[in-house]
This record gives sequence, structure tokens and C-alpha cells, in this order.
Amino acid sequence: MLNSKVSKAVRIAIAFGAASTAAFSASSFAAEDESVEKVERIQVTGSRIKRTDLEGTSPVFSISRSDIDASGELSVADVLRDTNFNSFGSFSESSGFGSGAQGTATVSLRGMGSGRTLVLVDGKRLAPSPGSSGSTVDLNTIPFAAIERMDLVTDGASAIYGSDAVGGVINIILRKDFEGFNVTAQAQRPSNEGGDQESVSFTFGTSNEKGNIIMSLEHDVKDIIYTRDRDYLSANIADNFEDSTGVSMSARNIEYTVKNAAGEFRTEYRPAQLAGVSLCDDRFVGVMPHGGERYPDSTVCPFDHTKFSAQTSKLERTNLYTFGRYSLTDDIELSISSLATRKASFGRFAPAAGSFNVTGTDLAADSIQLAAGDEVTAAKANWRFADNGNRDGRTEELMIDFKIGLDGITDWGNWTTGFQRNLNRINQHGSGYVNKIFAEQFAKEGTLTDPTSIALMQHTIIIDNKSDYTSAFAGVGFDSLAELPGGDLGLYIHGEFMSTNFKRTVDPLSDANAVIGSAGGSTIGDRISRAVAVEASLPVLDNLDITLAARYDSYSDFGSKVSPQIGVKYDFMEGWAVRSSWGKGFAAPTFGALFTKSQGFPWTYVEGEGWSQIEQNSIGNKDLEAEESETFNIGLIGEITDGVSFTLDYYSIKLENEVTSYDRYRILDDIEDGNVPPAPNGVEFNASGSPERFFVSYVNDGQTKQTGLDFNINSRFETDLGTFSAKLAYSHIFEYLSPYNGDANNLVDLIGLRDRPQDRWTATFGYNISDHNVTLVAKYIDSQLNDSEYNADCKCYTVDPDASDTDNVATYVDSHTELDLSYAYNVSDDLKVSVGVRNLTDETPEFQDPITQSKFSADVYSIQGRVAYAGFNFNF
Repeated sequence: MLNSKVSKAVRIAIAFGAASTAAFSASSFAAEDESVEKVERIQVTGSRIKRTDLEGTSPVFSISRSDIDASGELSVADVLRDTNFNSFGSFSESSGFGSGAQGTATVSLRGMGSGRTLVLVDGKRLAPSPGSSGSTVDLNTIPFAAIERMDLVTDGASAIYGSDAVGGVINIILRKDFEGFNVTAQAQRPSNEGGDQESVSFTFGTSNEKGNIIMSLEHDVKDIIYTRDRDYLSANIADNFEDSTGVSMSARNIEYTVKNAAGEFRTEYRPAQLAGVSLCDDRFVGVMPHGGERYPDSTVCPFDHTKFSAQTSKLERTNLYTFGRYSLTDDIELSISSLATRKASFGRFAPAAGSFNVTGTDLAADSIQLAAGDEVTAAKANWRFADNGNRDGRTEELMIDFKIGLDGITDWGNWTTGFQRNLNRINQHGSGYVNKIFAEQFAKEGTLTDPTSIALMQHTIIIDNKSDYTSAFAGVGFDSLAELPGGDLGLYIHGEFMSTNFKRTVDPLSDANAVIGSAGGSTIGDRISRAVAVEASLPVLDNLDITLAARYDSYSDFGSKVSPQIGVKYDFMEGWAVRSSWGKGFAAPTFGALFTKSQGFPWTYVEGEGWSQIEQNSIGNKDLEAEESETFNIGLIGEITDGVSFTLDYYSIKLENEVTSYDRYRILDDIEDGNVPPAPNGVEFNASGSPERFFVSYVNDGQTKQTGLDFNINSRFETDLGTFSAKLAYSHIFEYLSPYNGDANNLVDLIGLRDRPQDRWTATFGYNISDHNVTLVAKYIDSQLNDSEYNADCKCYTVDPDASDTDNVATYVDSHTELDLSYAYNVSDDLKVSVGVRNLTDETPEFQDPITQSKFSADVYSIQGRVAYAGFNFNF
């Protein structure tokens, strides 16, 4: 049994330095106390107790700095998106994305949602971005050059960290020790147009016998990718609208609700005309049949938006990271860290498009000829305001994160206390939008396309997002409360206070939902939470460890939650162990779901009445409860031979009380079935019994169940010809159950369907000789069923009997493999140069439409294509 009475010098180093590093050598302290056996005791992600074993009861997947460098990526998000745990893809920087999220990047572990993936920096929660209503963390605010490694806890850890750790936990470990001055730079060039990227960073560090300081400044720019820069994103114009891709009905079209003499309703489309003059000019595709079975007699004037819009935004980031620590006494250390991020992005949408009421106007009357007995009951213009120019969005963000803490060691253990403050402001200006009130007025007057009207309709949207996050925490750890047969019983008690304030303010016209081409209103919310957690490590035998943990969280807006967790690890032979963990967790409802407020007049189809614009009030539900999760993991750890080790883990996740949106059609279905919609959802009827006003919100009525398997194997062999290494990270999902048509009592398996691949793996092969390093990485995404139908017998989706690969819907989306190749050369002790190519064979996304080579998931697949890069790392 290892001697757990660690020397004081070793425990000081542990308390002060190992909280954010997964490897520590006690050899440097051997001379101080030769009588004590040298023991490494470290703090690993997923636990607050310092221990002697890197492999605990919870599976932790680490991405080292060398892995990061070999990837050739330049952001946290890009590295994480390549992992096998990014099951169904994640949101990346998207052009024109509203609410200030244009330059945001997130990650969704296990496909459970980015809001259910907890992101930490040095073990402390990173405040969520106000651009997402405080629901997710923006990974683009994390300094990339300062990263030491990234740890992924893949079984959930609410008992340790609290809310949001449903899909897993990502802990970004930043550098704490560096001596000297370092400069790194890299340039990337895709073989396709757009997406060029440059990055430069400067890192400085110095130390003395009392402490050290490190500063890192980095700046990078990534260019925009326009839709026209990728052939598969461009429009494909067919003989009719139905078979075309990349074109929009929001162009110059009038949509009519027509009632015939028998009282039956139908929908028809016509290109817009006014006083006998067609408004479908050469900026549009031209007049063509609609096609398809639904509108056989309709003709339309589509718009090719792919000529104008951008797919990804231009992103410019500057990060300044500072960390310092100072030994106040032999037993107490002060640490201060700060992170300042400035982010600017530019995105472009095609000219504003929207619908507005033209019932009874000359525009509606001039654009259609009715058959005898037909009458128009409603008409709306599906309009593209091409005269108003493109919608350009410019976003600026400033985020400041500050932490200060005290850490100490005593004869009986260690303690910590600290304070964190995070301020974030995102301001977005969008030009090219349209005043809806003026548009409807000018449509009635017949002056919609006059130069004066165009100028008066111009509107610039303004969105101002602010968040203020404060946290105070304290913890105390006891190294040895009791002596057990396997070692000392360790205990850690942690307390935490968190306050979050969020506010989104939009311009008054947007807040009134009177802007075409934009949506969303002002939102404000605040939240205070308090938590206390206890974790115990019980080495009941030399080869059997049990970990118990529980956390109590109290929230000011929805109540309290208790999250228990138990873990067991049994070393049944040298180098081999079985581990298992079980726990419960939760995800707090987002500010958007709690406090959102907006009003609109969407076109709504009512049985027996046809289409009409009906007032809809979208409101938050302050009575929402937390989502509840239960996770289970059991795995095998093995060392097959020297240099070859593996982990194999089975997991299950059950999410209940899931927050879902309750739309107006679900409300109408409730009324038709004689049920009362759950509050605050509802509908008001007018005197004639027609719906007059909807109230739509969120409810806790969903659930998700998932089971799967993770396999990781690492090997390393040293030979006379050099060092060879290989590793495989593989994830397989057995099932992913979700409610069918919103019915939480009828779960259907969605795994293997479009955008939900069943298998993902990454294989890495390395070769090192002398000062040369070569790395080859293969990344695989499984094929997916694309043309399917629901099978009630198996409660699953199967191939559509009418599926054919000769039509515009692929039966299966093909599997996808990319190869990355990199080479690094250590020119000297101070200079390293590197070159590489990502996506060596220039693979395109896998398409859902095999004929036109279009339609794909931007979350699952990248549009970067082949990217060549070169860089250097120089130490002064």
C-alpha cells in the first residue's frame, strides 16, 4: 500500500500546482525528506479530491497540447468538433446568425445539446454567452495558445460541478508555468475560395522563489466563406420550383387563400404584377411552374439567395490571458488570473425576405385571375426586398473574466477560497432590414417599389446583449479522516455562490416585431444559486476504491436539486481494472425559456377557415422546472502489454422533464381533443369562434434516452528506426430514443437517421525520429438513413418503401472520412516549424440530394475543404 503521509513539500506543490495539471513529479522534493516514500497525489477533472491514480471511477478523455498542435486547428471549438464525442455535430460560426451569436461556436457532447454540456476553465465554470440568452458557452472566447490540455468527462458530473453536466464536462486547462518569451504563428489556406486564416501569439513567463507570472496574447483572423464559393452550396435551377434547390419563394410572389363555390379552401401562388407590369425582373430567377402535387396550377417567381449570402462569418479575435501566483507564506498561496477577449464578426444574408398582408390591395387583385365562383379570402406577399440591398451583420463582443483565489495546506489537508467575475457585452448592428409597417402601407398605396418608399423602409436593427456573472467559492479537503484497509479516507466539502444577470435589448421596432428579415425581442432575467457539495474517497481495500458524492443546489427561479453520485473501481490484476459510476444530474432552464417575450402575426392554417394572420405572443414560462438526468457507466481499463493500453466503457443517459416548445398547432390539437393546453400556453377566440390570439411558451414534457459504447486504445513503440505510436478513439451509439410527434409516452429510436450517425471514430498514427515528427489522422462519420418512414411495430424508422437513389432524396447519406497529415521539425532547441494539410483528399460534405449534390448538415460536416497550413514556434 502506498504511504499516504506525503511530505509537506510535496503536498504544498500539489495544493498549489496540481489542481490544474494531470501529471506531477515528486522527485524534486526527495532530498527534503528522504524518509518519506515519494507519492504523487493529483487532482483530476471530475473530482475535487487529490488522489494517486490518474484513472478514476469516471472516464476522462484527455487531449494533450501535442495532440492540439498536430491537428493544425486554431480554435478550441475546431479541436473538439473533431472528437468522437461530438456525436451529432455542433454549432459553428454562421453568417448572419441573429441575437449576437454570429461569431459563436459551441460543442454538444453525446448529441445532448450544447446547453447540456458543461464547460470549465481550470475547473471553474465559464459563464455562458449572452448571445445565446445565457444558455451555452462560446468556445471562441477561450485563448487557444494558452491551453495546456483539454479533459472531457463523459459520464456527467452534476454531483461535483452542478447544472448542465448532462452530456458531459469539458475542462480547459490553461498554462500555469512558463519561463521565457515565445512567439507562434500560423497561416492557413483552403484550396477553395474563402476561409483563409492567420494566427499569431506571444507568451511571456518569469518566476522566482516566491511565485511566477505568465502572460499570453493572441490574435487571429478567419475570412468569410460566401455561399457562391462552394459549388454544392450554389443554386440548382430546374424546370420548376419544387425540383430546384438554393432558391426561395420569398421573392416577388403573392400567396392566396382561395375559397370555391363549394366552400372549399385551397392555396395558390402567382408572380407579383401591378397595373399589368410584372415585378419579376432580371434580379430574380424568372417565372416558372411551382411543380409538385400540392400546387399543380401555381406559378412562381423564385429568388437565388446563394448569389448574395455567406455561409460562415468573418471572425477576428484577440485574447489576453494573464496568470500569476505568489506564496504569501510557506503554506498559503495567492493566485490571480484574468482573461480578456475582443471578438468582431461580419456576416451577410441575402436581401430581406418576409411576408406581409396584401389582402384587398391592387397588388393582390392584379396578380391573379379567378375562375367563376372563386373568391380570395386572404392574400400575402412573399417578398424579397432586393432594392434595399443585402443584410449585413456586424457584431462586436468584449468579455472579461477575472479570478482571485487563496490556496493553503495544513497538517490535515488543504483548503481553497476564491472569487470570480465575468462581464460580457455583445453589440450587433444589422443593415438592410425593412420596416414592416411602411411595407404594408406602401403595398396598399401601390408604391412599394418607388425609390422614396425604398428609402423610408430601410431599417437598421440593433441588438445589445449583456451578462454579469459572479461566483464565490470555498472548499476544504481532509487527507485522512480515517484509516481504511486500502488507505486513507479522504473527504472534500465545497460551497459555492453564483449570481447571473442577463439582458437583451433590441431596437423598439424590432421589439414590436415590425421588422421584416429579423425576429426576437428584448429579454431580461437574473438568477442566484447556492450550492454545497460533499465528496468522499473510500479505499476499502488495496485494490477497491469507492467514491461517494452529493451536491445540493438552490436556485432563485425554479427551486432546488440534489445530485448524488457513486463510483467504484476494482483493480483485479496489475494494469487491469473495472470501473463503474452512477449519478443523477440536472440542467437549469435557460433565461430564454424563462423570460422571452415577443409578439408576431404568423400565417396560421385553421381547419374550415384556411390561412390567416393571427396574433401570437411568445412568452417565457417562469414555472419551468429543471431538466433531470440519470447517467450510468461501466468500463474496463487494461494494459495489454508495455506501451499498449485501452479503455472500454458502456454508458447510458436518461433525460426527463425536458424543456420543449409548445406551438400554436399543439394548442389547436388540444382544443380539438377537448383538452386544456398546459399554462401559460393558450388561445383566445373571437365572438365567431375563430382563434384571435395565441400564447405559446415552453413546457417540461420531453425526454431522451441514449446508450452507447466508447473504446480508446493507445500504443507506443520505441525502435532503432524511431518511435511509432497509434491510437483509436471510437464511439458507438446503440439507441437514441426521443418522443414521436411530441408524445413523451411513445419513444422512437432516432439513431442512424439523418444527422444522427451511429458511429464516429478518430485514428491517429505518429512517427518520430530525432527532430522529425509525422502525424496522420483519420476521422470517420458513419452513414445515415435519409429516406425513411416511421414503423409502429418496432417504434423506429425504416427505409421508405418508395426510396430510390435515382430521385432527389438519397436513401442513405454516405459515410465520411477525412485524412489530416502534419509534419513538424525541431530546427533547434528554440525553433520548431510545422506544415500540414487537413482534409487531404478534399472531401465535400455528404449530401442528402444526390442529383443536385446539395442539402447537408452544417453542424456535422465542415465546408472548409482541403486546408494547407504552415507555422513556427520560437522561444527566445
